[in-house]
Amino acid sequence: NLDPDNQSSLNRNVLLGCHKLDLPYSMDEFGIYDVDQFRSVNSTTFSMNVFGKKWRVREATRFECPENLKDPFTCPMFLLAPDCQPGQSPVEMFNKVAVPVIYSLGII
Repeated sequence: NLDPDNQSSLNRNVLLGCHKLDLPYSMDEFGIYDVDQFRSVNSTTFSMNVFGKKWRVREATRFECPENLKDPFTCPMFLLAPDCQPGQSPVEMFNKVAVPVIYSLGII
């Protein structure tokens, strides 16, 4: 999971990862692979409380929610990884949780 632009750790896992504050969001983190769509929603991220936890979300692109349907109740919001705590790596929780679980399932 290295970012090809600067070889930094790139998080693609929303639930077990985090986003480093000093790096801009990537198209991989947004799950958008069209440059124009990515640019249109790159500035639409905000924090939202979901089940008592603070999450980062982004708005839908024009292809995910057409203009004629665009209102806050019908368009989806997409979860992004939360911001990393100081000293935390974007893939740290994934390595602590998912890797041992996958390894132990392989033994069984």
